[in-house]
Amino acid sequence: MTALIKVFSSWKLIWITTALTLMTFVLSICWVVFMISRIPEDYFLNPDRDPFKHHPLYVRLPLAGFKNALGLLLTLAGIIMLFTPGQGILTIVMGVAIMDFPGKRSLEILLLRQKKISQSLNWIRRRKGLSDILIP
Repeated sequence: MTALIKVFSSWKLIWITTALTLMTFVLSICWVVFMISRIPEDYFLNPDRDPFKHHPLYVRLPLAGFKNALGLLLTLAGIIMLFTPGQGILTIVMGVAIMDFPGKRSLEILLLRQKKISQSLNWIRRRKGLSDILIP
């Protein structure tokens, strides 16, 4: 009887894991498409872009912390998606684009100059009726 329970538990775990994998796959695609469509076409041409500059410091610091935590989470999820189903490279690019760290701009430009990455980003933007991202 206990062997039957163990087998049932194993199959139940497999189904739950499969369902979670499929759900994260679909959500990652939706999230990446949403984020790519929110990027202004000249985002990478303007190095001094600060979306929080009009907020006071006590609001700006928590927002920047949240933004960096979200970017780190997306980057780590993208690295995991390189080995599991999902949009790994695009998720990494989006995570890096969200974060603020020294050398970010040069890393973004390096990634965007990869032909496959820029083609993927611009393909998604064209499907949403947006113009291509301008790459310096």
